[in-house]
Amino acid sequence: MIDTFSHYLNQEDPDCVYLPSRDEIQMQCEEIRTHWSEREYMKRSHITPERWTAPIVSICMEQANLPDD
Repeated sequence: MIDTFSHYLNQEDPDCVYLPSRDEIQMQCEEIRTHWSEREYMKRSHITPERWTAPIVSICMEQANLPDD
């Protein structure tokens, strides 16, 4: 939690807009990501998990050597 804004006053542009450095942005992003679940990480990182599908089995009836009923 931020107790004071004095640290940020010297990082403002002339229009009084806070401009964080790339390192500060990266550190904040990393901090936020530490609280993500694995599912949230997968969702936000655009990694699509491989979905399980049933295997397909094809049988050639002429070569199956099944008994005649």
